[in-house]
Amino acid sequence: MTFLIPPRYADIEIRTLQGSPLDETFVIPGEDWSGTYVGQVVTDKEPPELLATLIVTALYNGTNTQFTLYSDAMMLLPGKYHWAVRSSEGWVPARGDFKVLSEGVPLA
Repeated sequence: MTFLIPPRYADIEIRTLQGSPLDETFVIPGEDWSGTYVGQVVTDKEPPELLATLIVTALYNGTNTQFTLYSDAMMLLPGKYHWAVRSSEGWVPARGDFKVLSEGVPLA
């Protein structure tokens, strides 16, 4: 699924099935956000606990920046977590809720 989001900051809910790979794409229009990023899934407790790391690509095509988040099978227990993409400089262009659903629950 691809999301088109406004520049500067995005709050995107991601839903995935437990045990399934994650492959999500979103686009930030009109800005160059290309660079090196780390994606993380964390608990909603303070301080947050790191649960999973996501592979992130951020490619600028001269007009928009397309982010892709990828992970092999998400082995987290069903529940609600949080995710964020953070650059090496500390920028967070996108984050949001990360819901892991059990098999048989629709993603929509």
